[in-house]
Formats: sequence, C-alpha cells, structure tokens
Amino acid sequence: SCTCPKAATCGSPGKHPHWRLAPNGLKDGTDDVEKVQGWWRQEPTAFIGLCTGGPFFVLDVDQHVDVDGRKALRTLQERLGLVLDTSVVETGGGGEHLFFGKDENVEVRNQQALRIADSERLKGLDIRGDGGYVVAAPSGHQSGGFYRWARGSIDEIKPAPPALLALVTKAAPPPKLDQIGSPLPPIGVPAAPSAVA
Repeated sequence: SCTCPKAATCGSPGKHPHWRLAPNGLKDGTDDVEKVQGWWRQEPTAFIGLCTGGPFFVLDVDQHVDVDGRKALRTLQERLGLVLDTSVVETGGGGEHLFFGKDENVEVRNQQALRIADSERLKGLDIRGDGGYVVAAPSGHQSGGFYRWARGSIDEIKPAPPALLALVTKAAPPPKLDQIGSPLPPIGVPAAPSAVA
C-alpha cells in the first residue's frame, strides 16, 4: 500500500511525489544534496523521483498483463528504422525506461500511448518529457522488484535518434533577437538531475 493519504486505495502506490516531503509535486524537485538527504532522514524508505525534460526525456516501456510495451517498442523500431542504443533502467514492474538526450530548447511533451500517426497510438509506450518525472533506480516497486540500471547510467545518455525526436517534439519559440548568434547548449544531461521525494 502507498504512504499517501489514500493508502491502500491509491491507484499509483510509490509512483507519485511524497505528499509530506514534496507537497507541490515536481515543483519541489531539487538537486540540492542536503535537502534530499534531509528528506531521507525523515522518510528513509522514500523512493526517488527524477524530473524529466530539459536536456533529456524518457521513453517508458510498460509491461503489464494487458499491455505489451515491448511489442509496441518493436513496432516503433520497425516503422522508424530505429536502433535504440542508450541508457536503460529496468523498472520494478518489468518494464523499461529508455533515456534520450535532446537540446534543452526543444520541448518534449508527456504522452500516454505514444502517437505515431494522426489516428494511431502505441499502447504501452509513454513519453516523460518536460514537466514529467519517472521513478528512478534504485527505488522499489509495489511488485517487490526494484528499478535498476540495466545499461549505461544517467551520465551516459545518448542523443535521441532524429526520427524519434521528430516524433515526440514540439519546437520551442524562436529565439529573441538578442539570442541570435549565441551557440546552442550541448546535448546531454545535467550533472545532477533534479529529484523529487
């Protein structure tokens, strides 16, 4: 059962910000080590939430009794001719989180059931981008399993393949006149991504 006020009736146990430590959800996300350590002193069993967006996004591959995200992922790879070689977390529930780098000026919106055509979605593939988060390794899962890095790490995220990035992006507004000519930030990940308790 969840530690939130809904307890046993919570539909997403352990998959949302801790209601006492982060009452504002993602807005309370921080990379302040002392603050995070303070949260763990208060709630030593709290899981880690990793804010997505900025320089990276996550392709969330769900695997449940009624959802086969791996099959959907194979469909996506075949349709777009993708080779998805990047950092991967195995989720506690048997799915995967594939991490991809992007330019911070490119917006990737959160999606459930990735849209690959006007009327076609891939159930079992979700996008966690700007304004989103994922449960991070080494957090636990309601199944009793744990999230773990299966390939790479947060520091080894590869840039998103162009076809995948085109599928999930919405261009940021054009730069202001005083920004024209300035170099774009490098594609990559922050040294210390923000965490949500």
